Amino acid sequence: MARYTKVEDLQKHLEIDYLEVGDEKQLQMLLDASESRIEKELNQPLDVFLNDEGLLDSALVAAILIFAGTLYANREAVAYTNVQPVPYTLHFLLQPFKKY
Repeated sequence: MARYTKVEDLQKHLEIDYLEVGDEKQLQMLLDASESRIEKELNQPLDVFLNDEGLLDSALVAAILIFAGTLYANREAVAYTNVQPVPYTLHFLLQPFKKY
């Protein structure tokens, strides 16, 4: 279960006006996967970056939502277009937190 983001946040990020039956479960799975994958990318748990109020740094929240949005938009393992990463998004947000 995603600990730092909510389905409502992802719904707003994706500009989804309403959810059909099963959509919330799908969005929750994407958030879970995003948080897990970002922890692995950073080589440390996200709870290291909690502030005094128990909130995750907003750059990491944005990165989780961006990655979940990418998974939502690209639900298959292959694409038939020339995909290009968008500069100053996911990797830009994660770089300061990465442990080498």
